[in-house]
Amino acid sequence: MAKILSVVGGRPQFIKEAITGHALRRHHQEILVHTGQHYDVELSENIFRELGILTPTYNLGVGSGSHAVQTARIMVELEKVLLQEKPDIVLLYGDMNSTMGAAIASSKIGIPVAHVEAGARMRVFDMPEEQNRIVTDHLSTWDFACNQHDYENLLSEGLSPYAYNVGDVMFDAVQHFLPIAQNTVQGGIWNDIQKLSEGNAPTEPWYFSTIHRPENTDETEKLKEILCGLQELPHRVIFTVHPRIREKIEMLRREDKFENILFIKPVSYLESLCLTAGAVGVITDSGGLQRESYWLKTPGVIILREMVDKHMGNGNCLVLAKPNKENILEKVLHTQIDRDAYDFTPYGGGEACKRIAEILRTEKTR
Repeated sequence: MAKILSVVGGRPQFIKEAITGHALRRHHQEILVHTGQHYDVELSENIFRELGILTPTYNLGVGSGSHAVQTARIMVELEKVLLQEKPDIVLLYGDMNSTMGAAIASSKIGIPVAHVEAGARMRVFDMPEEQNRIVTDHLSTWDFACNQHDYENLLSEGLSPYAYNVGDVMFDAVQHFLPIAQNTVQGGIWNDIQKLSEGNAPTEPWYFSTIHRPENTDETEKLKEILCGLQELPHRVIFTVHPRIREKIEMLRREDKFENILFIKPVSYLESLCLTAGAVGVITDSGGLQRESYWLKTPGVIILREMVDKHMGNGNCLVLAKPNKENILEKVLHTQIDRDAYDFTPYGGGEACKRIAEILRTEKTR
């Protein structure tokens, strides 16, 4: 039995921890550290309760800041925990600053790192998430890839001794939590939306959207272009407003009400699954939501320069769009979907978490 210290810092990582941590604790002792990179209640405390995540032993409270400041705070504060707890393994998820900061802090003092979602590459090297992925993969003892494509990326970078194609823990999570979501929260979502929309809540069909990445939101005009595209879609758009762009949304709505868009506070993971499963389309720049829309067979338009998982673009199941009104409308309204192209076989069949726990139990460190 290993002593594993798992580090999370934001909503995508909370979801992965909810399903992975359960598998880990069958064979290992687990300690959970929350860096506090996402500190909004809707994005943190509620999801811990909703998904039954292990209560963090430590909350580093790093909060917001520039990439350098935030990463440095994570490294300094986490090092104190590592020296106190002396874990056998540090387990990390995804591509946040919390991921890279924890990888550097751990490797500097000789603690082996396991990286879940290793090998994802967009080849966009000025993107902070891409930088975080690359650094973390090259510092890790165990690189757990979600699919064959990511696994081959690791091999091409000389990481074959540390690379494992285990499947996608997010796929595990969708399989596990979707029935729970459909049975417990769907009515609550619509009650809240009914109140927010003053009795004009959308019935089917609707689009589901969330936009939050800096490349789409730091420039106000670019965010406005995206909203103008959503405004002209033929059905109501349910748009969850990320805390980091709340003020910009409010400012833009003083100029244009965007009456076709229903702006709502961040929803829970279970609510998001329901909204995605029932939508006629998803428009997002979220890495997690685009994968969930694929697995739920909801056509997705991804407002990013590149797609992380190229396989999901087969048959136009997911398509890329530029952050401007005309291109968004073109991709949403005129893309023909080949529904026979959906293929879930590369994602581990719901056994990714089990494989990770077993590898960490049996495989030796570098």
